[in-house]
Amino acid sequence: MKHWVFALLSLVFINWKPAFGIPPLSTESRLVRAAYKALKANPAAAGAQLAYLSAFPKSRDKFLRIFMDAPRYGQLYDGHAYIEALRSLGTRHPSKVLAICFGVERTMSRTSDAVAYLADVTVSVGITHPRIFAEEARRLARTEQVALCRFLADEEDIEHDPEYEQLRELLGKAGATGLSKELQRAKKRRIMQLNH
Repeated sequence: MKHWVFALLSLVFINWKPAFGIPPLSTESRLVRAAYKALKANPAAAGAQLAYLSAFPKSRDKFLRIFMDAPRYGQLYDGHAYIEALRSLGTRHPSKVLAICFGVERTMSRTSDAVAYLADVTVSVGITHPRIFAEEARRLARTEQVALCRFLADEEDIEHDPEYEQLRELLGKAGATGLSKELQRAKKRRIMQLNH
């Protein structure tokens, strides 16, 4: 009798998410989670770093599916730890991290915490590596560059954000004056909006 009770409780525990209307993790979410666990287990391993960068979503739609759109927050909702892991890799792999961020952000607007975390990573890595930021941004179409700058400026109290201003200034010093000016225009545009 005890074995039946244990088996039943195990079955309920294993399948509790579907029982409460929360879907199981998608294949892409499981890949991100597995790569994250491997990275956390061995953060200095180049293979784990590259595997995480490979698994991390590189488009707006995948990012939203993994970190935001799940019914009842059943996937990797919020994503803070996963996105912070991306920030930590920006030191060793700035081009790859910025390419991932730009791929997601170039058609995005700030709608959640996960999206804001990603914007913070972009600005942080850009401050540390302004030339690489400029190189990666130049790979985008002009309309995507404008959208990226507007995305990064799309935050409350942008006029008092020292990191955003530091990024803008460093880009100017790195010779990316067009990008620096676009960040300034995006900032002014955001300040003029009613909900600022």
